[in-house]
Amino acid sequence: MTYDFAGGGKYGSLGDVRTKEQADHDLRYLLAVALLDGNVMPAQFAEDRIRRPDVQSLLTKVSARPNAAYTDVYPQQMPAKITVRLRDGTTFSREVRDFPGMPSHRFTWDDIVGKFDQLVAGSIDSDLASEIKEAVRSVEQIQVKDLMALLVGVRVG
Repeated sequence: MTYDFAGGGKYGSLGDVRTKEQADHDLRYLLAVALLDGNVMPAQFAEDRIRRPDVQSLLTKVSARPNAAYTDVYPQQMPAKITVRLRDGTTFSREVRDFPGMPSHRFTWDDIVGKFDQLVAGSIDSDLASEIKEAVRSVEQIQVKDLMALLVGVRVG
């Protein structure tokens, strides 16, 4: 399924990747930037990051192939296998059955807080971030209007 939508299959494209809309639906870009930056977060979808020569060059060396066995276990699992081949022929491979956030590998509170902190870095101050985290953690005991009042202080963009 991922191959069909992002890897060049039925609905995907293996054309140029120059915009956020292309980057977030192109498995080659996602893999290349993850390898280079060690993460795929909003910063990796900034136009200047997408167009930089390092990622543009590497994404032309990335390919994707479908695997029917992986499709058969979706959505209970979301397996993937990555193989990196170096110029000297050395290969490194890693296969996973799921990833954090999937039903079979649910986020812990620490995972949620870590991702939240990465996503809001530079957008809100630490006091507001702490208040939002506490409100979300106790969302069943607070009024939604109280959470919304905190979210007004978040800059988007």
